[in-house]
Amino acid sequence: MKPISRRDFLRAVSASTAAFAGASLLASAEGCKQDMGVNPSPATGRQVMLTLANESALQGVGGSIRRSFGGNNGGNAVLVVRVSQSGSAAFKTMSVVCTHAGCAVNNPAGGQVSCPCHGSTFSAQAGNFAANLSGPAPSPLQTFPTTFDGSTITISF
Repeated sequence: MKPISRRDFLRAVSASTAAFAGASLLASAEGCKQDMGVNPSPATGRQVMLTLANESALQGVGGSIRRSFGGNNGGNAVLVVRVSQSGSAAFKTMSVVCTHAGCAVNNPAGGQVSCPCHGSTFSAQAGNFAANLSGPAPSPLQTFPTTFDGSTITISF
């Protein structure tokens, strides 16, 4: 048996490494095309009330808080966002659970929230709140009915 040259050995290793990397990349990309089956959380029928005076982050339009409320939203946090200065619909609430693969989205920035896992972006503005703006997410983020009476924010789960 003839010994293999160093050059031939390195070529074989390089080709094998490239083939493995390409197959891994292809498998990863294929996995992102699949709907991971993230379903909305079931309604609990519970309501949570927040006093606006106690929530400094919600004083101005665009302000938000990230918070969990017991077993509501499957125990996951929600984002409460102030979308207008006044009115009964001044606040809106969305789940932080991305509908693509279940990762937690980031806090709002520039009127949007984004998922750090696969790049989906969602609206955090009044007109199309929680709508999927881009990325692989198959549907908008789950929202929860939210009302405001001038001093109390009520979220219905």
